[in-house]
Amino acid sequence: GKARENENSVVEFTQDDLVGLPEDFVQSLDKTDEGKFCVSLKYPHYFPAMKKARYPRTRQLLEAAFLSRCKEPNTKILEELVVLRSQLSELLGYKNHASYITELRMSKTPETVRKFLADRKS
Repeated sequence: GKARENENSVVEFTQDDLVGLPEDFVQSLDKTDEGKFCVSLKYPHYFPAMKKARYPRTRQLLEAAFLSRCKEPNTKILEELVVLRSQLSELLGYKNHASYITELRMSKTPETVRKFLADRKS
């Protein structure tokens, strides 16, 4: 969505961290004042770095940053969504969102789901 399109985070690496990446790729990266290379989380940087970086630690740092993209704006949206789902469920006469959503689906009640799961274990 919009937050991801505006996401401009980078992960800074030394040249040694980027061993395995083509030299022209590395030299095309922006550099910090300290001489570190800035790898963005956008696909033109992310995929080549994940595929070709020799060191697992480089890939781990990049993957952790990639999976945390837009965390702050999305957390706010999810917190609001939880409140709205609860309010909707109560307005419709349900005890909670789980009661509402399970009735919409085939199980009808949370108790039916629990019984089904318990029966599957035995």
